[in-house]
Amino acid sequence: MLRSFGAQLVGGWLLLCLFAGHGQSLSPAASPTYTDIAPILKEHCIVCHSQQNIKDVSISGGLALDSYEAIRKGVVVGKPHAILIPFKAAQSPILQRVKATSPTLLMPKGGPPLPPNQIALLVRWINAGAPLGTTVKATASLQDAKAAFALRPLPPAPMRLFIYLPTHIKPPLALQTQDKNETLEYALHVGPLPPIGALAFSNDGNTLAIGTYRAVVLWDVHNAKPLGCLRGLSGQVLSLAFHPSGKFLAVADGISGMIGEVRIFDLETEQPTQNRFPQEPDQITSIAFSPDGNRLAIGTQRHDVRVYDWTSGIRLKAFSDAGDPVTKVRFSPDGRYLYAASMDHNIRRYDLNSGKLDHLYGGPEDGVVGLAVLPDGHRFISSSSSQRLRWWNADNGNTDRFVYGVNGPAYDIAVSADGQRVLTTSSDGIARVWNGNGDFQRGLEGGRDWLYAAALTRDGKLAAAAGASGVCYLWDVNSGRLLASIVLWPEQHQVQWCIVTPQGYYAASPDWEGIIEPALHEQRLHQQELTIQMRNLDQPDQVQKICQGTDLPVASITTAER
Repeated sequence: MLRSFGAQLVGGWLLLCLFAGHGQSLSPAASPTYTDIAPILKEHCIVCHSQQNIKDVSISGGLALDSYEAIRKGVVVGKPHAILIPFKAAQSPILQRVKATSPTLLMPKGGPPLPPNQIALLVRWINAGAPLGTTVKATASLQDAKAAFALRPLPPAPMRLFIYLPTHIKPPLALQTQDKNETLEYALHVGPLPPIGALAFSNDGNTLAIGTYRAVVLWDVHNAKPLGCLRGLSGQVLSLAFHPSGKFLAVADGISGMIGEVRIFDLETEQPTQNRFPQEPDQITSIAFSPDGNRLAIGTQRHDVRVYDWTSGIRLKAFSDAGDPVTKVRFSPDGRYLYAASMDHNIRRYDLNSGKLDHLYGGPEDGVVGLAVLPDGHRFISSSSSQRLRWWNADNGNTDRFVYGVNGPAYDIAVSADGQRVLTTSSDGIARVWNGNGDFQRGLEGGRDWLYAAALTRDGKLAAAAGASGVCYLWDVNSGRLLASIVLWPEQHQVQWCIVTPQGYYAASPDWEGIIEPALHEQRLHQQELTIQMRNLDQPDQVQKICQGTDLPVASITTAER
């Protein structure tokens, strides 16, 4: 997993669960084989660590991971050494790097770390002797990727891990400890969940588009339930954009190192339109509609920026001067300029009238991962892994302000229509609200993992964030209150879901209503009476009231077995 920093942050920051790359589960009693490990390598590693790149040590570190033989050889360029010691996982350098706590040693480089279930699988595989099993290759052609991913049905939830959703319910006296802040949780045996890589509110704020693995769920914000689901995607959704008319949604998805696609969905039929855009050989990292709705801009992992007439699919402009992956594209409010952030430490502004680079904003000491243009058209905001935000003067290229207090990369930035509210999401699991000048207003806590995606309603009153855990959080921005935590699983013909409020009320799809269990400190409580009481809080009407802004009191639990 020794990936270059730039490639990792864009192509590998969304660490998909094992099923997402391979579509099969592993019995806990069975010894893993290379067949089970190859999907992890394919999704997160071989874009840099391949035989094709092995001689370029700056990219591969002299290591290839695209075949079983290459893994057993280890590093072969530079200072040769083994990365894997069969039967000795703790002594294997590959495990030491994926479990490292130091940012300079952690692989994938730049973080986030691999999910615990993937690390555990690697440990089991190495301790079993790193067996080959059925011969497979980690590489795949574009055609193989489409056949294996885009054309196969969406699988059911794996139900191998518990997902814990917080409440503010105090535990019964019999279960209380000396921790005065402890509260009960709901445990759902539905994980591991794929990351949520993109969020977008509709213009009216009534619908939240939630982009996950091979699907986008359309969530009814006020009625607290799914409206629909957009399926048939190739891989992880990385970017979403509502058309200004509100009738269409652009979706960018793909598989790192294999395929990137953009589809435009008609929201009334939930089907793709006939608009066709060329497939990319790598992920499309960002998309944006122009303010007039006539053009669609895309940024790619392959360093390219393109602008299309979205109705015809005709390419209008193309720019290829970025030195590393493009992470974000954003139009200026008047539609004349297109801003593009890149992992090459620069932000570029292109004049779409002349088709030329208008301004190069250099200076960020790290790759730029977040970008938002303020509505006045004279300022924009950027973020990188340097744990600070930067307010720029777009006219002269000067920095108006540096803002600190972000503990980790701020992956996404959302701005209200009036520019008075700014939302950022970070690897520390906290969404933060700032005013348009960069003054900190409040932290929206509740997240428990890396948050990749941010969304604000146009009026700035409702915020959403999601990321590595696969849980989506909703907040009332004025009060800072967490409104709900949402868990989704889009199956082939239906969406399984559950929404939990801090007050303890919840609602769920029929298949998931009966699998909710009480928990404390992420440990299930095998208490029949407590389980019955908490399941009696399955009250969709109360959940709807909370999501519509009513601040209801926290439910109480009276007794529990000793």
